[in-house]
Amino acid sequence: MIGGAGSLAAMIRSTDEPPQGMTPDDKGVAVRKVAAAGRGVFATRRFARGEVICRNPVLLLDQEDWRRCEATILDDYVYAWPEEGRPRAVSLGVGSLFNASDSPNIDVEIDVAAKTLTFRAIRPVEPGQELVLDYGWGAGAADRIRGGKSRTLHVVG
Repeated sequence: MIGGAGSLAAMIRSTDEPPQGMTPDDKGVAVRKVAAAGRGVFATRRFARGEVICRNPVLLLDQEDWRRCEATILDDYVYAWPEEGRPRAVSLGVGSLFNASDSPNIDVEIDVAAKTLTFRAIRPVEPGQELVLDYGWGAGAADRIRGGKSRTLHVVG
Protein backbone atom coordinates (compact mmCIF):
# COMPACT_ATOMS: atom_id res chain seq x y z
CA MET A 1 0.00 0.00 0.00
CA ILE A 2 1.29 3.44 -0.91
CA GLY A 3 0.98 6.06 1.81
CA GLY A 4 0.62 5.29 5.48
CA ALA A 5 -2.27 6.58 7.58
CA GLY A 6 -0.39 9.77 8.46
CA SER A 7 0.54 10.69 4.90
CA LEU A 8 -2.62 9.54 3.13
CA ALA A 9 -4.59 12.68 3.95
CA ALA A 10 -1.85 14.83 2.43
CA MET A 11 -2.07 12.89 -0.86
CA ILE A 12 -5.83 13.25 -1.35
CA ARG A 13 -7.09 15.99 -3.67
CA SER A 14 -10.45 17.58 -2.94
CA THR A 15 -11.65 17.24 -6.54
CA ASP A 16 -11.86 14.43 -9.07
CA GLU A 17 -10.89 16.82 -11.87
CA PRO A 18 -7.29 16.15 -12.96
CA PRO A 19 -5.15 19.27 -13.21
CA GLN A 20 -5.15 20.73 -16.73
CA GLY A 21 -2.07 19.61 -18.58
CA MET A 22 -1.45 16.68 -16.22
CA THR A 23 1.05 14.44 -17.96
CA PRO A 24 1.52 11.35 -15.84
CA ASP A 25 4.29 9.86 -17.96
CA ASP A 26 4.65 11.62 -21.28
CA LYS A 27 4.90 15.12 -22.69
CA GLY A 28 2.31 16.08 -25.25
CA VAL A 29 -0.72 14.50 -23.59
CA ALA A 30 -3.13 15.47 -20.83
CA VAL A 31 -5.86 13.60 -18.96
CA ARG A 32 -9.19 15.47 -18.95
CA LYS A 33 -12.87 14.86 -18.23
CA VAL A 34 -14.94 13.49 -21.10
CA ALA A 35 -18.74 13.66 -21.11
CA ALA A 36 -20.29 10.16 -20.90
CA ALA A 37 -16.86 8.49 -20.75
CA GLY A 38 -15.33 9.72 -17.48
CA ARG A 39 -11.81 10.65 -18.48
CA GLY A 40 -9.80 10.60 -21.66
CA VAL A 41 -6.37 11.46 -23.03
CA PHE A 42 -5.91 14.58 -25.16
CA ALA A 43 -3.07 15.87 -27.33
CA THR A 44 -1.45 19.05 -26.04
CA ARG A 45 0.68 19.37 -29.17
CA ARG A 46 0.58 18.21 -32.79
CA PHE A 47 1.49 14.59 -33.56
CA ALA A 48 2.44 13.49 -37.08
CA ARG A 49 1.25 10.22 -38.59
CA GLY A 50 3.45 7.41 -37.23
CA GLU A 51 4.81 9.46 -34.34
CA VAL A 52 5.04 7.79 -30.93
CA ILE A 53 2.64 9.42 -28.50
CA CYS A 54 3.70 7.45 -25.45
CA ARG A 55 5.30 4.20 -24.38
CA ASN A 56 4.00 2.65 -21.15
CA PRO A 57 5.31 -0.24 -19.08
CA VAL A 58 2.70 -2.83 -18.13
CA LEU A 59 1.82 -4.89 -15.09
CA LEU A 60 1.09 -8.44 -16.24
CA LEU A 61 -1.78 -10.38 -14.66
CA ASP A 62 -1.71 -14.15 -14.43
CA GLN A 63 -4.95 -16.17 -14.70
CA GLU A 64 -5.65 -16.04 -10.97
CA ASP A 65 -5.08 -12.27 -10.69
CA TRP A 66 -7.16 -11.62 -13.79
CA ARG A 67 -10.08 -13.72 -12.46
CA ARG A 68 -10.07 -11.60 -9.30
CA CYS A 69 -10.03 -8.37 -11.35
CA GLU A 70 -12.79 -9.44 -13.77
CA ALA A 71 -15.51 -8.63 -11.24
CA THR A 72 -14.05 -5.19 -10.48
CA ILE A 73 -13.71 -1.89 -12.27
CA LEU A 74 -10.11 -2.85 -13.12
CA ASP A 75 -11.48 -5.13 -15.84
CA ASP A 76 -12.44 -1.98 -17.78
CA TYR A 77 -8.77 -0.97 -18.04
CA VAL A 78 -6.91 -4.14 -19.06
CA TYR A 79 -5.39 -5.15 -22.38
CA ALA A 80 -5.21 -8.64 -23.84
CA TRP A 81 -1.62 -9.90 -23.62
CA PRO A 82 -0.17 -12.69 -25.81
CA GLU A 83 2.07 -14.29 -23.21
CA GLU A 84 1.36 -17.83 -22.02
CA GLY A 85 -0.05 -17.81 -18.49
CA ARG A 86 -0.41 -14.01 -18.40
CA PRO A 87 -3.51 -13.19 -20.45
CA ARG A 88 -3.97 -9.56 -19.41
CA ALA A 89 -1.91 -6.43 -18.77
CA VAL A 90 -2.55 -3.10 -17.08
CA SER A 91 -0.85 -0.06 -18.59
CA LEU A 92 1.15 1.83 -15.97
CA GLY A 93 0.61 5.12 -17.75
CA VAL A 94 -2.09 6.92 -19.67
CA GLY A 95 -2.61 3.87 -21.90
CA SER A 96 -5.47 2.57 -19.79
CA LEU A 97 -7.34 5.87 -20.20
CA PHE A 98 -7.62 5.99 -24.00
CA ASN A 99 -11.28 5.81 -25.00
CA ALA A 100 -12.72 3.74 -27.85
CA SER A 101 -13.66 5.07 -31.27
CA ASP A 102 -14.73 3.62 -34.58
CA SER A 103 -12.61 6.43 -36.10
CA PRO A 104 -9.36 6.09 -34.13
CA ASN A 105 -6.41 8.44 -34.42
CA ILE A 106 -3.95 6.19 -32.57
CA ASP A 107 -2.95 2.53 -32.59
CA VAL A 108 -1.14 0.38 -30.06
CA GLU A 109 1.69 -2.16 -30.31
CA ILE A 110 2.99 -4.44 -27.62
CA ASP A 111 6.56 -5.45 -27.04
CA VAL A 112 6.43 -8.73 -25.12
CA ALA A 113 10.15 -8.74 -24.29
CA ALA A 114 10.21 -5.14 -23.00
CA LYS A 115 6.73 -5.47 -21.43
CA THR A 116 5.57 -2.17 -22.92
CA LEU A 117 2.68 -0.72 -24.88
CA THR A 118 3.57 1.84 -27.55
CA PHE A 119 0.86 4.20 -28.76
CA ARG A 120 1.35 5.83 -32.18
CA ALA A 121 -0.61 8.35 -34.24
CA ILE A 122 -2.17 6.69 -37.29
CA ARG A 123 -3.07 10.07 -38.79
CA PRO A 124 -2.15 13.65 -37.91
CA VAL A 125 -3.46 14.74 -34.49
CA GLU A 126 -3.95 18.38 -33.57
CA PRO A 127 -3.67 19.93 -30.08
CA GLY A 128 -6.93 19.55 -28.16
CA GLN A 129 -8.04 16.39 -29.97
CA GLU A 130 -8.90 13.37 -27.86
CA LEU A 131 -6.59 10.43 -28.54
CA VAL A 132 -8.79 7.39 -29.23
CA LEU A 133 -8.27 3.72 -30.10
CA ASP A 134 -10.22 1.13 -32.04
CA TYR A 135 -10.57 -1.60 -29.42
CA GLY A 136 -10.97 -4.18 -32.18
CA TRP A 137 -14.55 -5.14 -31.39
CA GLY A 138 -16.11 -4.24 -34.74
CA ALA A 139 -18.22 -1.39 -36.08
CA GLY A 140 -20.31 0.42 -33.49
CA ALA A 141 -18.44 -1.02 -30.53
CA ALA A 142 -17.31 2.41 -29.34
CA ASP A 143 -20.95 3.44 -28.93
CA ARG A 144 -21.73 0.36 -26.81
CA ILE A 145 -18.88 0.46 -24.31
CA ARG A 146 -17.48 2.65 -21.59
CA GLY A 147 -14.24 0.85 -20.62
CA GLY A 148 -11.34 -0.78 -22.39
CA LYS A 149 -11.79 -4.49 -21.80
CA SER A 150 -9.34 -6.70 -23.67
CA ARG A 151 -8.12 -4.20 -26.22
CA THR A 152 -6.68 -5.63 -29.42
CA LEU A 153 -2.92 -5.24 -29.74
CA HIS A 154 -0.28 -5.59 -32.44
CA VAL A 155 2.54 -7.83 -31.21
CA VAL A 156 6.00 -6.58 -32.17
CA GLY A 157 8.36 -8.55 -29.98
